[in-house]
Amino acid sequence: MPAPRRAPHGDPAADVHAVSLQPSLRITVANPNRMSEPNVHQLRRVRRADRRILAGFVGPARTPPGQLDACRARGERAADPRGCPGTGRLSGLAPTIPLVTSNRLEVIRTYWEASERGDWQAAGNCIGPGYRWIDHATGVDAQSPEELQEALADAKPWSNTRFQIEHAFETLDGALIIQAIQSCNITGLWRSMETTGQHVSFPICTIFKFDSNDRIVLEETYYDMLSITRQLGS
Repeated sequence: MPAPRRAPHGDPAADVHAVSLQPSLRITVANPNRMSEPNVHQLRRVRRADRRILAGFVGPARTPPGQLDACRARGERAADPRGCPGTGRLSGLAPTIPLVTSNRLEVIRTYWEASERGDWQAAGNCIGPGYRWIDHATGVDAQSPEELQEALADAKPWSNTRFQIEHAFETLDGALIIQAIQSCNITGLWRSMETTGQHVSFPICTIFKFDSNDRIVLEETYYDMLSITRQLGS
């Protein structure tokens, strides 16, 4: 995978991005009284260093008003009143910190908007060679043209499909993790269920990976199939 894009050196948002996406260093001790004295001192040093790292990197980065207006215009719900999708906050800290620094989020928006319209040519322009689709709710893992065509046929009974992005996170290897609400109407036979145009809405979490040209090469999605069947009355 290509190295993730980073903001120019000295940009506080870039530094926070790097820190906030790494697991905080924490040590769990079952019985601190049984630790040796050197280990206790080492644990204290680690905790102090961890606090210094966060204090040094957190800056006053906020979502620009123009970006917030754009999010509202798209009808996307902000996770924080001062933020918008694609931003987040470190727990207990006031500044709103952007978690996506590349333009790959726009690629996903373009891809999903084309899918909503049924414009498969435009959606295909966002796809790179070797594209792979994984659906963890059904166990489908499609990569060959035949497998992908079969996976696409699964969505034929769908109409009025919408994707509403709620949160977006960029990993250190350049992948994007998207939390969204997907909705649609389902009519006809779908996954052994007879449907009559019922409207369903359900949360999804999708991992996107990209090639060096920012085209999607992996789309790996998770969602609750039981929630959908309940909405369909099954």
